[in-house]
Amino acid sequence: MKLKIKAFFIGLEFKIEREVDAPLEILQHRITGELKKLDYSILGRLPNKTIFKDYKYAGRKASPFETWERINSGSFEIIENNHHQSLKFLFSVSIAGPLFAIIVLALMCFLIGYMVFPFALVVVVLNIQRGIDVKNKMQRIFNAVVQSS
Repeated sequence: MKLKIKAFFIGLEFKIEREVDAPLEILQHRITGELKKLDYSILGRLPNKTIFKDYKYAGRKASPFETWERINSGSFEIIENNHHQSLKFLFSVSIAGPLFAIIVLALMCFLIGYMVFPFALVVVVLNIQRGIDVKNKMQRIFNAVVQSS
C-alpha cells in the first residue's frame, strides 16, 4: 500500500500479485468478465495489461453505501518471467473525502474545544473498516480471475 497523489486525486494504491498457470487468453477473458459484472469501465487493453476505472456513478451523486466497496481505478497486468507467469492487480481508493472530513473535524476541535473529537474518531474508524472491506472484495475479485477451473 502506498499513498498516491496525482492531479485532483489523493488516494491509497494497493497491489496484489500471484503466480498463475492459466493461459493468457483465459486470464484476459476472466478479467473482462469480472470487470463487466461489477460495472467497471475498461479504458485500455494491451496484450498483457487491462486498465479500468469506475464510471458507474460519474453522472450523479452517489451515497456512501453505493460506493463503500468500489475502487476508483486499477489495472491487471500479466507478467511473464522464464517459464513462469504472474498476475499483478493494482487498484486505488480515494481518501480525499475522509481526509477532508477529518481536517474539518480537527479544525472544529481546535476552534470550539474537544467536543467533536469522538466524531473524528468515528470517521477514522469507519474509513479503516472501509479500507478493510475494499481490500477483501478486491482479493475476492483477484481470486475469481486466477481460479483454476
